[in-house]
Amino acid sequence: MPANLLGLGLWVASRLVESPLLFPGFILGTTALVHSVRVATGTSIGAARAGGWLMAEAAGEPCTKLWQAMAPAAIRWDVMFSSEALKQLLCAALFGPLVNTVLNFVLLGPMIKQKLDLKRELRGHALGQAAATLVGGYNNYISLSDTAVHRMVGGLNRYSCYAAAAVGLLFLVAYPLAGIVGYVPNLVIAAICVYIGADFLWDNLVTAAAQNGAAAAAGSIAVLALCVRKDMLWGSLLGVAGFQVAAWWQRQQQPQQQQA
Repeated sequence: MPANLLGLGLWVASRLVESPLLFPGFILGTTALVHSVRVATGTSIGAARAGGWLMAEAAGEPCTKLWQAMAPAAIRWDVMFSSEALKQLLCAALFGPLVNTVLNFVLLGPMIKQKLDLKRELRGHALGQAAATLVGGYNNYISLSDTAVHRMVGGLNRYSCYAAAAVGLLFLVAYPLAGIVGYVPNLVIAAICVYIGADFLWDNLVTAAAQNGAAAAAGSIAVLALCVRKDMLWGSLLGVAGFQVAAWWQRQQQPQQQQA
């Protein structure tokens, strides 16, 4: 309940206040409040983690540790080719590299009010993913919500991206810094997740209904309901197929409307 209230409050505040201090202030203020309560109640760090106040204890290790841990011979191929595992792998490929990346690239242009060369952006993203995979890196994809938060804290040009990358590199090189994560309250992360969800649903359901009509909004809500009630894989596949059919039908109707 506190995370939902804080997340929704943060979302409302972000719609009313345009300040780069909003998110840093929220993160630092909530962290200070939680630790103040912890100290006032005499709760130790360990007890706070056990009670769910703080993130689990984190300890950084050299990035070479990941490469040293690679052991292809340890792969359980019988598990990998099981029906449940194949379904999970298909979901991971569909939701991350395919649908999520393309969707966020399409939506990114209107958000930053610039026209993007989608072919060029997708090629660059694919090359970056291939390079990361070859050295044992994790899959990554464009996140519109992260970009929105980045811009809300004042990141409006490429130098802010360089600064974010430099901080990431600092945590990679000076890996003991990763221990800071263990002092972040769960409430901060949960509230930001609620904010991201509320913002995404508002922009893609409520705003989309106002811009594209009730039919498009009804289709989006139907896909969301199918994902929640039945299965995310089938909901996504049927949603992609359904909207492709709708787009094809609209293209077929345009010449007739122009002639009329």
